[in-house]
Amino acid sequence: GAHWEFKTREFNTQCNNPVISFSNTTGKVTLSTTTTWPSIYYTTNGTTPSSSNGTKYTDPFDVTEETTIKAIVTKTGFTDSEVTTRTIYKVATPTIQDNGDNTISITCATSGADIYYTTDGTTTPTTSSTKYTTPLGSEFSGKTIKAIAVKNDMINSAVGEATITMKCAKPVFTRNGNSLSISCAFPTTANIFYTKNGDEPTSSYDGAITVSVGDVIKAIAIAPGFNNSEIATKIIYRELTPDENDKYHITSSDEFEIFTDMANSEFADKDFILDTDVTGTAVSEITQTFTGTFDGGGHTISELKHALFN
Repeated sequence: GAHWEFKTREFNTQCNNPVISFSNTTGKVTLSTTTTWPSIYYTTNGTTPSSSNGTKYTDPFDVTEETTIKAIVTKTGFTDSEVTTRTIYKVATPTIQDNGDNTISITCATSGADIYYTTDGTTTPTTSSTKYTTPLGSEFSGKTIKAIAVKNDMINSAVGEATITMKCAKPVFTRNGNSLSISCAFPTTANIFYTKNGDEPTSSYDGAITVSVGDVIKAIAIAPGFNNSEIATKIIYRELTPDENDKYHITSSDEFEIFTDMANSEFADKDFILDTDVTGTAVSEITQTFTGTFDGGGHTISELKHALFN
């Protein structure tokens, strides 16, 4: 008679593992599996999901903070899948700060994140906003900057916000005889105010001023959107004229008095040469640190009432 031979074939009866996907564009988590007609359960509280624990997945769901998702696939007549675990991390909030070099930087502690920002103080930045590529200039001083950072497969950062108000540079004096110029390096829009009697500076500066020995010049720089500068002070002393090597020669007792005044000012780092014997009965005491050089040239200084240098 006929001989029949039967062969058996094994079928996989365990559900395929779920895949946990995240889109930083939509901010939503999607759960999927290649098992047909499945039920997917998930948790976000660290417990193990099952058909009796967790939430049954129906549609992509939002996550806005760092979240650990655990998911499992179930199907009647099949063994449950293994648990898939994935943590969705959040990009660090951008930091907006004054670089100290008249620029504003926006940084993010998350490596590889892209930064987008707005400067009108009201608009929340998105990936359609201006992308940050280089430090912002002084024109953004005093403006409210908002920034977000984004990176694939991560939750977009919270909005970082700061108003960076830069400081005007301290005014600088340039003297030419009895003419004194005052300038401010930053910002170029700064207005300078000054006084010649040591009071608070209130006179508007619009060009070189005439000064006399004994004047105490004070100046401040002010600009909209910037903090006021520090007050700069210059006392008008008599000054020697340097030679072609920027050395100052002392050729009389009167010029020796001028030297001590200069040594108490911004000239304390200059080079001085004594060319003759002098008397020091009326010289001022040098009270600040002298960092220049003083070449006595073998000459005599007589009648000093105090040490020449501290």
